[in-house]
Amino acid sequence: MECARPKNTIRKEIFQNSMVYSVLLLSCMALIISWLLYKSEERSAHQILKLHNESTNYIIEGHFSELSNIVESLTQSYCVKNGSTLSEDGQQELINYYQTVTSANNKTTHLYSAYANKLLLIHNYTPPQGYDPTSRPWFIQAIKDAPNVSIGVPYQDAKYNLWLISTAKAFVDKNNRSGVIAIDTPLSIITDLLNKKAARYTTSKSFITDLKGRVIIHPEYSKINQPLQGIVHQPIILNTSHGEMTYKENGVSKIAYYSRVNETGWLLFTDVNKSEIFTPIIYQVIRNVGLLGLVAVALALIYSSLFSQSLSSSMIRLKEHVHRITEGKEPTHATHTFPNNEIGSIANEVLQLTQEALYQRTLRLEQANREIDDINHTLELKNQALQNLAERDQLTNLFNRRKINETLHSEQERFIRYHTPFSIIMIDIDHFKYINDQFGHHAGDDVLKELTLRLSTNIRKTDILGRWGGEEFLLVCPETTLSQASILSEKIRRLVEQQAFSINQGITISAGATEYCLEDSLTSVLSRVDNNLYQAKNAGRNQVIAK
Repeated sequence: MECARPKNTIRKEIFQNSMVYSVLLLSCMALIISWLLYKSEERSAHQILKLHNESTNYIIEGHFSELSNIVESLTQSYCVKNGSTLSEDGQQELINYYQTVTSANNKTTHLYSAYANKLLLIHNYTPPQGYDPTSRPWFIQAIKDAPNVSIGVPYQDAKYNLWLISTAKAFVDKNNRSGVIAIDTPLSIITDLLNKKAARYTTSKSFITDLKGRVIIHPEYSKINQPLQGIVHQPIILNTSHGEMTYKENGVSKIAYYSRVNETGWLLFTDVNKSEIFTPIIYQVIRNVGLLGLVAVALALIYSSLFSQSLSSSMIRLKEHVHRITEGKEPTHATHTFPNNEIGSIANEVLQLTQEALYQRTLRLEQANREIDDINHTLELKNQALQNLAERDQLTNLFNRRKINETLHSEQERFIRYHTPFSIIMIDIDHFKYINDQFGHHAGDDVLKELTLRLSTNIRKTDILGRWGGEEFLLVCPETTLSQASILSEKIRRLVEQQAFSINQGITISAGATEYCLEDSLTSVLSRVDNNLYQAKNAGRNQVIAK
């Protein structure tokens, strides 16, 4: 008696079910992978904005730090503070000095000083008739910010209406009248920097506001002095350190990252159109979902066919074996039983697949770790370079004024806590202006570098040497009394006097030395050592005054 043939087969049912499950599983995996890709690209975009903003921040901070140091040092000059009482020759000499300083920095246009009697000392510029420097924005802001340096005041030139950024500081002359020393940077230099694109984002730009949200520097000059809230047309809450925000500008949705420029107190914004970030990501996700969907269907077909065949083969052989017995025929002598074919085969396949997957995962993790190490190394090198730019003088590679000030604060705190003495020595190259005028600024730079080498190799390991400004150097001597500092100063003076320089002319230095006392502040001790240096130069130069 022959049994009725079943309407369906095990192989067909296994194929159909495994096909459905495979498509569902692979589709879910495709969606998960696409979502992870979307989030990864989103994080990458935010990171690019942040890194671009921070790198721009470092450059701006370094630029204005250098200008701040210049005006800070010039306010200590007797000639600058009393320029209004100098003779015509003295005033012209001061103007020539301003031109020399400006020529040494290609990012500045003019260095100038203005006085309460409305006198303006400036090179290569004739003010318009009726010009009153005391009514200009840079003069007013410098007086307002005194005794601090007024950094980054944007204004329009009275003659040509050019946008400039002023860094200025107020001073008082011997008659107790106010004046201002200032240096200008073309606004275009900063806006060119702000216009640089963040990696691949062509709609990205940067701009600067003060802490109250007023735009002070923008690539579009028409937006300068406008409130940020008026540009984005929505309330803005700013964290004074850094943060992210979204807003609409002229109906265009934007993502922005902002950070504080510590040197100026500004907020630097870097924004980009949302559509430029997310539209390519969405298109890429759609492409990936479509591709993964096709791959999922193809793999499901192949897998379901093979799986159904593998899973049903033993059952088919078992069915044939039973069928032969029921028909009275001699059964075939199968070499594998059902449990061995199914359980053993599946176990071996799973083990092999697991081992292969683990091996591939290990390879990917090792590769990822190597890439992370490379990225960390690159970031470390960049951080070191940025740190060097922030702390070092570019010509001599000595510590700059900012770093020396930090060192002085540290020594002051150590003195207060442990009562360990320390002294400072201020060194100035005699007749350095003559060297520049006679041999050229390149020769002057060579003299500065040669003197740096000789000073660095003839001081103690614990001493800290830095370039204070122009031809002035400052040496901080920890655990050193005034008498020891005087001996060291005289040793350095003799060393410089006795050795030849590349310009084939003898070079001498004048030095002032002093010791930090209990009643001192950093301002008073710096003023004292500067006065000592001034006395050494007035007494004929090439000598040391220590007191």
